[in-house]
Amino acid sequence: MLPYVAGIPTYYAAWVLAAVAFLVWAPRCLVRAGVGRFPATLFSMALVIAVFLGAKGTYVLERVLCPSDFPFVAPNWLAGFRLPGGLSLAVAILSIGQRLDLLRLRESMHALAAPAWASVAFVHLGCFLNGCCFGLPSTTPWAVSLSKHSVVFLQQARAGWLPPEAAHTLPVEPLPLYFAVLALFAAASARVLVRQTRGNPFALSVAVYSGGAVGLELLRPVKLWLNVVFYAWLCAWALLSMMQRAPHPRVAPVH
Repeated sequence: MLPYVAGIPTYYAAWVLAAVAFLVWAPRCLVRAGVGRFPATLFSMALVIAVFLGAKGTYVLERVLCPSDFPFVAPNWLAGFRLPGGLSLAVAILSIGQRLDLLRLRESMHALAAPAWASVAFVHLGCFLNGCCFGLPSTTPWAVSLSKHSVVFLQQARAGWLPPEAAHTLPVEPLPLYFAVLALFAAASARVLVRQTRGNPFALSVAVYSGGAVGLELLRPVKLWLNVVFYAWLCAWALLSMMQRAPHPRVAPVH
């Protein structure tokens, strides 16, 4: 694990670096799809702000509605984010923009798939390095053990699973890595549809990620049910969007 980078929690560093990467990459992809550089940059900034606001708002809402989700964490309202809430707000903005055909989103939204899911994968990688997310105890060869300073160590110690002299947890599923791989798979699925000149690539990528994420959420020892609700909403939005006829993207995104 690498909980800190230059004195900064890896969790926050990953969020910031993912946002910067998206702001560099997404406008280029939109420009390649026929959108002006200035509106593409402004819209990308709006999406990043939406993700941060939605993720923080969901975290605060969860503390109010689901306090049992935080059995081993001190009450710190500024500490975390919930990515599903941020993605849901960003997708809502995209959906409105698509309805209004802002920035030719009906034809260009596919260009956002690669930068969006690559950024999501990077955030999950930061969670893994930080040790703040984890799955159920596991005997799989790729299971990981976390240090005594992690949340999972507190949980397993209070459950009586660890001896007093333990310095690490029992092996657990590396849940953030599963989410990261799922995000990259979602990006790849969108690219396949772009190359095959059919379907709704962005909606397919949302369906792949959110549908898989619902299942992965069930691997948490303490279930985050608000995450499940938001992922289910994203999946429903994606499936409905895929049922609607959408013009095929004119130009493949930049890679």
